[in-house]
Amino acid sequence: MDSEPSSQMSEDGYSEYSLPKSKRKKTCKVWHELVEGQNEKGEAIATCIHCKLALVVGPNRGTSHLKQHLIESCPLRPVELPLGEGGGGTSSREEEEFVFKMNDLRKEILLYIVEGAHPFSNVEEKAFRWMMSKATPLFKPFCRATITRDLFSMYYCDREKVKSMLFNAPGRICFTTDNWRSSNTWQHYICIIAHFFECDWKLHKLILRFRGLSPPYDGQSISEEIFMFLNQWKIEHKVLSVTVNNATYNDTMISHLKTRLSLRGVLFADGSFFHVRCCAHIIIFIIQSGLDVIASILDNIWNLVKIITRSSLKSKEFYDTAQKNFHLEVKRKVNLDMKVRWNSTFDMLDNILYYKDVFVHFESVSANFKSYVLSETEWDKLIVFHKFL
Repeated sequence: MDSEPSSQMSEDGYSEYSLPKSKRKKTCKVWHELVEGQNEKGEAIATCIHCKLALVVGPNRGTSHLKQHLIESCPLRPVELPLGEGGGGTSSREEEEFVFKMNDLRKEILLYIVEGAHPFSNVEEKAFRWMMSKATPLFKPFCRATITRDLFSMYYCDREKVKSMLFNAPGRICFTTDNWRSSNTWQHYICIIAHFFECDWKLHKLILRFRGLSPPYDGQSISEEIFMFLNQWKIEHKVLSVTVNNATYNDTMISHLKTRLSLRGVLFADGSFFHVRCCAHIIIFIIQSGLDVIASILDNIWNLVKIITRSSLKSKEFYDTAQKNFHLEVKRKVNLDMKVRWNSTFDMLDNILYYKDVFVHFESVSANFKSYVLSETEWDKLIVFHKFL
């Protein structure tokens, strides 16, 4: 039985594990022009890749005779060829030419923090600094204030690149904007997104602004926020359309913003294409109207799901019956939907219909289920609505 790797505590308090030792890497340049092997006697040999001469090697023989062969004796090796470049010496040269740059490493650490949404305080943790010092002794620890400055520096640099890209885009830009209120802080936020083509006809979508709003949160104030943003970025002359949802304040916002831009004469076709109503928001209204039609059925569905999800015994009985009696795959689970997200309602109905026969069975044998039994007509309506979603 393999033994576990032993461990001991290092001076800085971290465990150091003694891992199985790997074969020592040969660093001498001669090995880029020699191939290791064995002769008929079982002796270790190194074969020259140029003249195919086999030279005996060993732990006590060193590499002097190998160098002498390559430089002085090999009849086929080019005289002008530097030692170690006759085979796969590229990676070795790259390693020798590598120069550690702390600023480059800080940039990569910053990208790691941003991509993974890690806290800035990670760079101050003892384990992180210990890991980096093991990776390279040239690593210089830095604090969260440094990573914050690096982040803003990268942001300002990238923002200027995006501004230039938008300003030089061959066509106009379509914007979408939305704002909402945080349920935790009650702070209102706005998000502005640009959609545009570059010369290669590749569609780009970029979030240009995400920030908190100051009261009042009416249409005119939001209009001023967007107009100020367009001025700051010097792209008010590039606007083609603004897509918003059907909230009442957006009508005021669009009207006010359109007037401001019209005075500057920058709108395309006198603003005929300026106001675009969000298709997804319209679809949500349509679906909500449909959900109202089957509201009583959904009430029963929610009660049936609660019976299963709120009792471990009922849940086990339900899925055991589905597997043993109806041969269904019980990895699929029934769960309540989020009423503000119709796609979650679709997922709920999708699983409910998958277990339809199991529900019908329990409606006939369980008093709890009988209270919320669905008629065949109601099941048919549910199937139609499921297809609609």
